[in-house]
Amino acid sequence: SANPSILGPECTFPGTVRNFSVDGQNLTNLNWEVQGNASIVGGQGSTTVSVSFNNNWSGGFIELTARSNGRIYENRLQVFRCTDLDPCAGLWLGIPDNYIDGPLGGTNEVFLQASGNFPQGTLFSWIITREVGVDIYNSSTENPRRMVASFNNKIVRAKVTATFNNCTKTYTNTFREFIPNGSNPFGN
Repeated sequence: SANPSILGPECTFPGTVRNFSVDGQNLTNLNWEVQGNASIVGGQGSTTVSVSFNNNWSGGFIELTARSNGRIYENRLQVFRCTDLDPCAGLWLGIPDNYIDGPLGGTNEVFLQASGNFPQGTLFSWIITREVGVDIYNSSTENPRRMVASFNNKIVRAKVTATFNNCTKTYTNTFREFIPNGSNPFGN
């Protein structure tokens, strides 16, 4: 028969206590161990164990050795630091329909803004589809970003990619009114 499975969260945050259990029947001599910056704070020897994850928790294993019907069973569950699983947790990205006119109003440029809550130091790269052609703007912290656009060759779609630490998100907006359009600027 297969080793009993360890049940519990696949990720935890530092500074928390989480429970892990085993689904096996008739288990005896249960011995739980943890690897990583964590410690067992309750339940040793039982089918459910409480584990405290230290403030410097960065991932590790919950391990179990047990007996059933004269056989020894071993299993381990890898547990990640939650932020390592989703480095983008809580971050969002967008592109409003509005734009900022170029500095002289009649110039062939506009500024597009990446909205959202990415922190200072985020790199933004853009792919701009115009009525004729595609423009690529390489990674920069500049936001809003100066872009080529004119009434003769308007921006139809903008795709922005934001990168911060290990998080990368992309957002695309196909504009209801192509840019520039004279009706959607939000200031100079």
